[in-house]
Amino acid sequence: TTVSNNKLVTLTHVTTLAITGVSIENASNEHLVTENDSNVTISNVTIADPGTLAANGNSYLSNTDGIDFAGSNFTIKNCNVNDGDDDICAKPASNACSNILITNDTIGAGHGISVGGGTAFGISKMTVSNVTFNGTADGLRLKAQDSSATGSSPGGGTAHPVVNVLYSNI
Repeated sequence: TTVSNNKLVTLTHVTTLAITGVSIENASNEHLVTENDSNVTISNVTIADPGTLAANGNSYLSNTDGIDFAGSNFTIKNCNVNDGDDDICAKPASNACSNILITNDTIGAGHGISVGGGTAFGISKMTVSNVTFNGTADGLRLKAQDSSATGSSPGGGTAHPVVNVLYSNI
């Protein structure tokens, strides 16, 4: 299945979800968003923007994250993501992220595998392994900020920190 020139539906509050063998191209916003979900497997998904590049003078659009996720028990494996923004991004702005496995993926143009700026509810037990980066601006990125230090709300601070994150074979 190929979804082109549109954002794939945001999947919210799903208890068990498998997304397999999907190609998403030329989204004008985020490509694949799963929020407040649990027991999710995303595998063999390809995300690319050749039409967007051609239409915009070989430039990517902003806010075109590849895979944005929040929730628990996620496996993201065997995906190829090349979108110019956050390629795979944990965004626990409305609920915590826990028990995450990101493995055997290939990441191209973009900001790599990120922990998003909105980490109000924190992240725990995230493993990123066996990932190839090619032409990626940032490989691994933690862009959370401590709200207690800044007086703003994006970070989880000491109440909801980012903990137990493991990167291997990158």
